[in-house]
Amino acid sequence: MRSQQTVFTALKVCTEFTSRATGRGNQKKCVKGQPATTATYFSRRDFGTQTLSTVALWSSLCAPPAEASLSAFERAFYQAMEAGSTTKADEAWSRAINLSPENAAAWSNRGTLRLQLGRWEDANTDLQFAKELELRQNGEANSLLLNNLGNTQGAIGEWDRAIENYLSASKDPSMSEIALANYALALFQIGESEAGLKEAQSLVRKDPNFWDMRAAVTAFLWGAGQEAAAEASWEDLKACGDGLGAALYSSVDRVKGRWPPRATAALAAFLALERTGEAMDYDGEVKTYSFN
Repeated sequence: MRSQQTVFTALKVCTEFTSRATGRGNQKKCVKGQPATTATYFSRRDFGTQTLSTVALWSSLCAPPAEASLSAFERAFYQAMEAGSTTKADEAWSRAINLSPENAAAWSNRGTLRLQLGRWEDANTDLQFAKELELRQNGEANSLLLNNLGNTQGAIGEWDRAIENYLSASKDPSMSEIALANYALALFQIGESEAGLKEAQSLVRKDPNFWDMRAAVTAFLWGAGQEAAAEASWEDLKACGDGLGAALYSSVDRVKGRWPPRATAALAAFLALERTGEAMDYDGEVKTYSFN
């Protein structure tokens, strides 16, 4: 099994502190000495370049607390955030869940960690349960959680359910671009290439600096046999950032592990001027895709 395959796209680190993890409401500020979860997601406005990271409900501290002042659950939460290895982090999230099994943030954080590790089924179980908890407790699920759940579902081949969660996540304005980008990639993955292309083109029209989707448009056009249009799209990408845009996507390394395999293979085919391309699937096997 591949350990670092993820399905994410578009990427700028943005954080919003909330104390949801410890059950203390939904504050928009940090409380000194208390653990707080950080809703962290990624968009394309960071440096004009996309970082290869995950869309995560992750956790952070406003300030290191005195452990003696923490409850057992808070201590486990803190230890998970400060863990020096993924094994220790997983163990700490599991302790937090055992201490507070109705805490959606602990489930979503462990699920996100397992998603990053390529433990697709385990991640899906955790994130699905986190979603159910949030729906029951809050009447709605966090858009970051929905997007991550979509990523796990895509990885296990449940693309219809993934698409539903991407569309639900896109209703949150702060998550809309990322979720819709994943939606476009999912459509292309399941063979709905024209619909995926239209969605990607729409995102680029709304934001010409969305380089990840410009590269996706190029790949989708090539995959659809529209070679001249794909070349024109590539020229547009080359004009971004004084050539940096195309330079970043001149290798599939830029998207490998973030895009689903069919889109990755389409970009590989475009770069090689071939009608077939290869990409690693979620089962760790390299597969060949034909774009005739």
